[in-house]
Amino acid sequence: MDSKTGRNNSYNQSSHFYDLKTNLQNEFHIPTFVENDSSAIAIAEHKFGKAKATSDVMVVNLNWGVGLGMILDKELYRGHSGYAGEFSHIPLSDSNKLCSCGKKGCLEVEASILAAVGSATSALKSGEVSSLQREYQKFGFITGDQLLEASTEGDQLAMEAINRIGYMLGKGISTLIHIINPEMVVISGRGSKAKEVLLPKIQSAILEFSIQRLSKNTLIEFSDSANIQLLGSACICILNADKNIYKQLVSE
Repeated sequence: MDSKTGRNNSYNQSSHFYDLKTNLQNEFHIPTFVENDSSAIAIAEHKFGKAKATSDVMVVNLNWGVGLGMILDKELYRGHSGYAGEFSHIPLSDSNKLCSCGKKGCLEVEASILAAVGSATSALKSGEVSSLQREYQKFGFITGDQLLEASTEGDQLAMEAINRIGYMLGKGISTLIHIINPEMVVISGRGSKAKEVLLPKIQSAILEFSIQRLSKNTLIEFSDSANIQLLGSACICILNADKNIYKQLVSE
């Protein structure tokens, strides 16, 4: 997502979702601001959540994918062309699975909720015992929320699936620690509800893959903010509205 142009580069130019900002403004006749969801979540966590009053923090959006919002020196860092933080496409996976970006080896194929659901579904299909079997037999699939809830209730199959992504997530976070040396890493998004299952695996991987003199100074926190995506959207609107008001005052 290009926040400056409002264009969604996940779609081709013929799609209505490509020039999203312009299309929404033309349809509803109201000012429209478009932002990457992980960037919006990072701003919300920095303003109101676990990262409040923290200067340098990496906010991992654990959802169907694995997004990242980077707050450096108290400001959202976008990079040279606006695409900084493509955490999910760091080539850390040994799997041969094809990522949504069209490449192989991306972290996302082993560290996302979608990956966990895929792993759990394969186990359920083979007949492994789980509290999720009833839902799977009835509908032929399970949801990410069902998997997360089952893992926090101690279902072994669900815990194993979440443990796998936790380990890979910790491997990715180790890379962030080496490059950025942040004060804090916050796990946000829907995956944060599985803190008790994820945290030990994340910590184990960080210990295995990172230099301790760096990682020992980085706090690993889990978001406890409700409706963080909605809160992030509100933050983007307010921040952009303030800028527009300022520009109007200056011009007058």
